[in-house]
Amino acid sequence: MALVIATSLEWLTHVHEVCPGAVRCVLVRYGDGASYPAVRQAIVLVVGERWAHRCHELRDVLERSSVPYEFHPHDSEVGRRLLEEAGHTGSLPGVIFGDRCLCDPSNVEIAEMLGARTRPEGGLYDLVVIGGGPAGLAAAVYGAADGLRTLVVERQAVGGQAGTSSMIRNYLGFPRGISGAELAQRAQEQAASLARSSS
Repeated sequence: MALVIATSLEWLTHVHEVCPGAVRCVLVRYGDGASYPAVRQAIVLVVGERWAHRCHELRDVLERSSVPYEFHPHDSEVGRRLLEEAGHTGSLPGVIFGDRCLCDPSNVEIAEMLGARTRPEGGLYDLVVIGGGPAGLAAAVYGAADGLRTLVVERQAVGGQAGTSSMIRNYLGFPRGISGAELAQRAQEQAASLARSSS
């Protein structure tokens, strides 16, 4: 199959279609203002009522999940334009990613749109950990390191409550401290790499 790909963003989109779990990044020169509109196409756009509880909740989940996003009030010029371009006619907030637009979606719908797994793979698990905070992620790392087929179930975002901490200074192995988001990201990456190597 031959592919004709004109831009790096098109290539990144294609990679995501082939391998939804792939990590993507876009490199642009510092101060390259002409590239910013193209880069914004690669992030999640949230358009809604500025003070609505659901908008704040969505933004919190996206931040805790390290998903880059932009928020625009629905009654701003940019917000109205984005909703019109996406063909949004339903309830708010509207969540836009690429050519897809969801109307007041659940967290699960957003996760599925972004390619996250929301259901376990088939088969039996040796260890099921409930909660993706530091303790749960540590249990998953140790379980996977011992060759156990491990599943972590997290209600919202990996890192749990600790994921929102700007600095954790009392965690083993980090004498100078570490942010909650970085600790969660490292633990998740370590557990996933151990799970892949043991399968």
